[in-house]
Amino acid sequence: ADVVYDPWIEQRPLRIYRADDLAARIDAEGADILIGIVHDISARVEAEQSLRESERRLADTFAQAAIGMALIAPDGRFLRVNPALGNMLGYSADGLLQTNMDDLVHEDDLDLTQRHLGRLFAGQRDEIQVEKRCRHRDGHYLWLQVTSTPGSAAVISLARSCSCAGLA
Repeated sequence: ADVVYDPWIEQRPLRIYRADDLAARIDAEGADILIGIVHDISARVEAEQSLRESERRLADTFAQAAIGMALIAPDGRFLRVNPALGNMLGYSADGLLQTNMDDLVHEDDLDLTQRHLGRLFAGQRDEIQVEKRCRHRDGHYLWLQVTSTPGSAAVISLARSCSCAGLA
């Protein structure tokens, strides 16, 4: 038997179905009957795939960004950090997740940092930009310019090294 190529078939969108409550029966004449409910889930599958692709792009951007990035919980824990922030502070990204923001911020900058974090979580500010000292893993402090904005469950912070002349 020859296979007939029909280009119209390839142009139709693929539909995906899910069947529920299936029951197989045999009718009076001995024919098999399949009874059930069939749902077209194509739109949901497409939306899930789109979401996975979007999450992958965001994860790639976060991981490859040249600027330090962190998601910070209300208690100061790092929920997620990127390699650039880890490198800036002398840690691997995983190593930095084992620390707390309070452990790294200079004691003279800590109270203000905690108040700013509280304002962001309380919805009192849309953005805060500060220059503060953070402790490198080897013990010395470096100045970072940090811009933070509130997210749905975490503060999103971007950090870059700055010279902050005269503030040593």
